[in-house]
Order: sequence, then structure tokens, then C-alpha cells
Amino acid sequence: MKKLFRYTMLIAFTLCLIQPLKINAATVSDVSSVSVEEEPVADPKLKMDNTKVTLKKGATKSLDVDITTHESDNNDYEVRWSSSNKKVATVSSTGKVVAKKAGTCTIKARLSGTDVETKCKVTVKTTKKISLKYGSRYDKKVTTASLKKTNAATYKDNAGNTYTKGKKIGNFVITGYCTKCNSGSARATSSGKTATAGITVAVNSSQIPLGTKLIIGDHVYVAQDRHGNGRYSKVIDVFFGTSHGSECFLKNIPVYYAK
Repeated sequence: MKKLFRYTMLIAFTLCLIQPLKINAATVSDVSSVSVEEEPVADPKLKMDNTKVTLKKGATKSLDVDITTHESDNNDYEVRWSSSNKKVATVSSTGKVVAKKAGTCTIKARLSGTDVETKCKVTVKTTKKISLKYGSRYDKKVTTASLKKTNAATYKDNAGNTYTKGKKIGNFVITGYCTKCNSGSARATSSGKTATAGITVAVNSSQIPLGTKLIIGDHVYVAQDRHGNGRYSKVIDVFFGTSHGSECFLKNIPVYYAK
């Protein structure tokens, strides 16, 4: 009887040990089946250095972009450039914009293989022409021939004195004026001299001092008068006596000091 009791207790004790082991084994099996998901890589970012640009026709502008990527992103992205209107402005593969004609368009930069892009609005403007009107339609026009524009090595004034080129003052708009601008009478100049064809030119005295000798074309003139075109930059009026240029002028004419 005692032996039977002992065996019964031994069996009960053994069952108690086995049951926790089963529970622990199940627990370990559940833990080993759990997977840890990696954090998704963030999309790259693209930013252009300019969002709006205004250019004159024929001008160029180089645009640049900054690319920001996640530290785990090992992709080698390429920037693709495009213009919404190539008639207004074009863009090269390196972001150089060339203004073609007046208007607006959008320049886009996109990362290859993605939808990530950035934009710049480009406005192209044309330079307004300067409208200068003098005298009547019968007046002599200012032309290249009237300024005797050549590639002469030496330059003369009306008295036959010979000069050489000094420092270039700049490129000027050349217009004409005459006695008709002064009711047909002799033209008195700002320097006190009487305006004389082939000698007198009118200048902006803040740009060129009165009395300065100038080479225009291949002839030497003297700055003896002030013109009334203060709101226009770099204009020189050539005195033509009784006739001059009417609604006609030359642009970008180089003017030098005479020495």
C-alpha cells in the first residue's frame, strides 16, 4: 500500500514538471516566428535655386538644383530638364536657359526614374526701341555713310588736323539735329559756339564734358552742345546744318576720344 502511494505521488510530480515545459516550448516557438519590418526609405527631394526669372530676349541664365536623399538611398539620380514652350525659352541638359522671344514658360527639372520635380517660371521681355523724332520728313537721314564710317588709321577734323584714337568712351545712339530745331535761325550752343556742320555734336555733359574732341566714324567732332535727351542713356546728336536725321538713328556706334 505504501509502495502504491509512492508511485502515485511520483507520477503526479512528473506530470507537474512536464506541463510547464510544454508551455515554455510553445512560448519560445511563438517568439521565433515574429518578424521585424525595416523603416521605409524616404523619397528624394529636389529644390531649384530660382523659382522666377525674368530675361531679355537673347539673354541666358544657368539654373541649379539641390538633391536631398535618405542616407540609405544609394541611387545615382540624373536631372532631366525641359521647357514648356521652346519658342519662348529653351534649356540645355545642364540647366542653361536661353531666352528666345517675349512670353512666359515653365522650366522643369525632374529626377530620372521618379515623379520628383521642381519648377521655375521664366518671363522673357523684349527691349523697347527708343523713339526719337526730329524735324520734318524731308530732312537728311543719319546714316553710316553720313558719318564716313571707315577703318581709317588716322582721323581728321574740318580744319584738316590729324588725330589718332584715344580711349573708347562707349557705344552710343547717334542722332541728328539742325537749325530747323531752332526756328531756322543760327543755332547757338551750350558752350557759346555757333553750331557748325561737321564740327558740333550735342552730348549729355554728365557723360562727356563740353569741349571734348570725339571720333565718330572716321571724323573728329567737338562736344559743343547739350542735347535734350537726358532720359536716354548714351545719345549723341550730330549737327547737320539745315537738315538732319528724321526718325532715324544709328545704334551701338563706338565713340572714342581724339588725341
